[in-house]
Amino acid sequence: MEVFFETLRLMVIGMAGVFTAISLFYVMIKLMIKLFPRDNKIPADARN
Repeated sequence: MEVFFETLRLMVIGMAGVFTAISLFYVMIKLMIKLFPRDNKIPADARN
């Protein structure tokens, strides 16, 4: 049973790392959207 709990602890640490990495990417993307907004100087008919 000790091996099971060690494995469970390792899985929790791994999932926390994945969650942290995804959250970091999300925050960075949101921050870049706020810092560098898209300029809409392109005419509407020129867009694809």
